Amino acid sequence: MISDSFEFLASEPEWENACKQNPKKIDALPQAFRTAEGGAWTFAAQLLATLAPFSSAEFKIGTYKQSLASLAKDGSPKDGIQGFPGLLKNAGANANEAWRQLAEPVPALLEDLPHGSLLLRLQVELLSPFYSRDDMPFYPTENVLKRHKVFDLPYLPSSSVKGLLRWADRMVRMDTKDDAKARVLFGSVENEDGTEAHDVQDDTHGVGLQGALYCYPVFWNGTVGLEVINPQDAKTGAGSVPIKYEVLKAGGTASLFFLLANLPGRQVPTTEHVDAFLKALGFLLRQGGLSAKSSAGWGRVRLIGANAALRGQGQRFAATAPARTSNLVQQAYDKSANDAWAVFVGSDGELLPLAGNETAIFTNRRIKDVLGPECSGKMLKDKAACYEKIQKLFAERRAAPTQSLATEKTTEWLWPDDGLDDMDAFASQVLDVFKECKKKEA
Repeated sequence: MISDSFEFLASEPEWENACKQNPKKIDALPQAFRTAEGGAWTFAAQLLATLAPFSSAEFKIGTYKQSLASLAKDGSPKDGIQGFPGLLKNAGANANEAWRQLAEPVPALLEDLPHGSLLLRLQVELLSPFYSRDDMPFYPTENVLKRHKVFDLPYLPSSSVKGLLRWADRMVRMDTKDDAKARVLFGSVENEDGTEAHDVQDDTHGVGLQGALYCYPVFWNGTVGLEVINPQDAKTGAGSVPIKYEVLKAGGTASLFFLLANLPGRQVPTTEHVDAFLKALGFLLRQGGLSAKSSAGWGRVRLIGANAALRGQGQRFAATAPARTSNLVQQAYDKSANDAWAVFVGSDGELLPLAGNETAIFTNRRIKDVLGPECSGKMLKDKAACYEKIQKLFAERRAAPTQSLATEKTTEWLWPDDGLDDMDAFASQVLDVFKECKKKEA
């Protein structure tokens, strides 16, 4: 019955009225909101926050009088009132397999990217609590654990992950500013000469806002609880105002995913870029922390397993990759260039003329996608010369074998199961495989 499904809506006012009469009813949440192992606890916590308007109602609990809102927020264990702390006690936060298949990237996604694109997966375990603050005004505590609005799982946003890696890279280099490699990896709001960068295709300076490194959000699995930080008075050394934080307890696990895309005409990561990224990642895992309050020791992790997938890895594509007559022809087979070719070639299969199409068809961005990184801003000023190169490339592309990249085997993880559990060995082997791939590409 539909009415049975929404029974908790009718029981919520009755629960609130019962709490005003007897504070011990706080723990008697409506059935639909009672948390369970692996279930969502945030809805029940928000329901407890509805008792805040009744803060004027005071009850004599033991020796002291306490408000209903205070009891809901802090509980009173001596009097058998659990409140919010009891609600969070051993509350689970776990993703099911269906969610993993939906949210976690797999090596097959590299099939739609150019050769040289790299996907990393690192599985870690928390050695200390994880905390990242959420902006949730309607909640029993101010220090709310950030969780995804849809999946209701504790998580660290991708922007925070990239920010931590940028910090780690600076720590490795012992510098307070980004160098050229960092700008390629993490992006930049400034060009090398200090002027403001407006677009990733800035023809003048060649430095874009968006980096080649894509960081996925980190979703945690584990047990939720409360941690207390009690700032001490400088004179007396005694704590006066305990501050509670909703955290994910030590022992929680997560998978970190990073995609380093090879984007001809925009960012083309080299071995030096991959080396800098892996060094920053290693520093972050060993000496940093994947959490707020990392200076207090929160967010420390240990590596459980690490794996990687590389487009064009090893000998996997040696027998199936199409023959190429030059580096330019290889660029033409890349997906980023194919989109431009689809515009340059007319319905009759012939290359469109340059005359009359300089602005609408042969744009600087499409020319760069086809000609690759060697096409500089200075070269683009002479579109006639660029068009001659495109004509030559078109003739080579037409003469090349028509075997499709779709016949390649599916890209897979380099190592079976969870991969390697040593960061140094993982970084070294990933770098070796990437170098080998670059040699084959050349």
